[in-house]
Amino acid sequence: MNNRRASKSKKFLDLIFPNKCLGCQKINQIICEPCLQNIPVFSRIDPYSNDQKLFSLRLAEARKGEGGSRHILNKNKYLNGLIVASDWTNPLLKNLIYNFKYNFVNEIGQILGNFLVRSLSPLSTSLKIKSALVIPIPLHPLRLRWRGFNQAEILANVIGKNFNWPIIDNLIIRKKNTHPQMTIDNIPNRYDNVSGIFSLKTISEYELSNLSKRTIFLVDDVCTTGATLQESAYCLRSKIQNCTIYGLVVARA
Repeated sequence: MNNRRASKSKKFLDLIFPNKCLGCQKINQIICEPCLQNIPVFSRIDPYSNDQKLFSLRLAEARKGEGGSRHILNKNKYLNGLIVASDWTNPLLKNLIYNFKYNFVNEIGQILGNFLVRSLSPLSTSLKIKSALVIPIPLHPLRLRWRGFNQAEILANVIGKNFNWPIIDNLIIRKKNTHPQMTIDNIPNRYDNVSGIFSLKTISEYELSNLSKRTIFLVDDVCTTGATLQESAYCLRSKIQNCTIYGLVVARA
């Protein structure tokens, strides 16, 4: 009954306030096919460059305490690479991501998820990935309650269903409700902001052994410094042996 009411309410709202394409403003689509084709999709793995390694080392040397420094020092150790599906400088893509996250337009998740699928499809063949695990970056329960959904989980579901890969959405636990990374301008502070915020759910040795030697895709919408992805990968590697971990995001800001 509730679903039927929700469906009727949506139809009523669509009648009064019809969807308009975020690109060209044509009615009845969130984004029309011609505008969708104007958003580029890449298919490549970006390793961390030597310049970034040097920056990480200098940053670690400048900090004396524990905190984020040890993670920055080993920044290149946890992720095997980063897959970025599209271009953050594209204004239409930015608009889609903003409406998805902050105007709570869930339907956009399928569109952005399809970008990830298109980006990953050639790579899954070249990397000879037969079976992978898909893990969304978790939200803190308070943030999840505020937003009503985890955008990374919606994206992960699109990927998992398309490739028929298992989605594990409760393995990584977000222990701390931190400030959003996009609100922090200082790069070192971004690392400190996410240092130690994740833990792994308690699982048996048998379950852990089933996760070892697997390819894991950590999914999020936007990557800035990569600190959140690196911290998540660090958390996984603390328990799971010999796994290959890639970050998979729609865009890198």
